[in-house]
Amino acid sequence: LMSDLAIRLTNSPTPSVQMPELRKNVLKRAITHEEKVSKSEDRGNLHLKLAGAYFSLEQFDSAIVEYSEAIQKFSDEDSIFIADSYFFRGQARDYKGNLLEGMQDFQTARDIYLALDDNEYVNYVDGGMAILFSKFAIYNEAEKIRNSLIGTYQEAGDSFSEAIQLYNQSEDFGKQGNYKNQLVYLLK
Repeated sequence: LMSDLAIRLTNSPTPSVQMPELRKNVLKRAITHEEKVSKSEDRGNLHLKLAGAYFSLEQFDSAIVEYSEAIQKFSDEDSIFIADSYFFRGQARDYKGNLLEGMQDFQTARDIYLALDDNEYVNYVDGGMAILFSKFAIYNEAEKIRNSLIGTYQEAGDSFSEAIQLYNQSEDFGKQGNYKNQLVYLLK
């Protein structure tokens, strides 16, 4: 019961409940009772939400531990949550500067989202992968991904997401001293 209440409480839009420190404390207390939770989805979501609270507090090591715990708590029927856990853990590893493990998590999340035919999240993961490549100055890989996303967003008529990718790619051109292409992407 406490776990159910904790999950519902952390979903509340009330500003005080959205404070990461409060969310963290509520979820940590609820997790002490997780053995009483029968559904794997709820057990996993306790850890997924706790990881999110740690992430918001920029406590990335703790977030990584909790995302890993969430992956273990979910069952095969909870594949969308497993994909989310890998995706968010990849982001936390990205913030820690861990290219290889972050990229592995992104790829695992991408594979699961593809299997679920969730193209919107496949695109989010691809964007995350491009950012991670860019952080490590692997600009050619970032550019390939971004150009693919730009095409996808153009076809879908999603000018907002297209603009984000164009801007990010222009920034990469600037980092490389390629100001001509930077300007071209900014003006597209």
